[in-house]
Amino acid sequence: MSILLQATTRFLLRIMLVLSVVLVLRGHNYPGGGFIGALVATSAIALYTLAFGLKPTGFDRWAPKLLAVGLVCLGVSFAWPLLLGHAPLTGLWTTLSIAGKPIKFGTPLIFDFGIYFLIVGSLSWLIAELEDKQT
Repeated sequence: MSILLQATTRFLLRIMLVLSVVLVLRGHNYPGGGFIGALVATSAIALYTLAFGLKPTGFDRWAPKLLAVGLVCLGVSFAWPLLLGHAPLTGLWTTLSIAGKPIKFGTPLIFDFGIYFLIVGSLSWLIAELEDKQT
């Protein structure tokens, strides 16, 4: 393992993960969303796995949990409108007050995070399986 690759990866990992969350949060108003954010996060995971190997990352253990969280988020974004008498996947919004600031929160954001966790979980699992086959 290259020391230069490891040092660069430690620096880039945080930036890429923050960028991936920013892309998810911007998703419905600007370009981005759950899929693009997940691809950036998975690229960071792949780079980290390349630099440090699979065992230190632990993504092989986290992948099934991320898939489960993604499925739950998608289920909530599907069922929440049904429970309120709307069509499935209807965008419902509410305003939350966080630190005195009103923030809009709705089912499209839950859907985007569901996609995010599904893609990150499945591609992390794939990376873990590919790394496991090489050793």
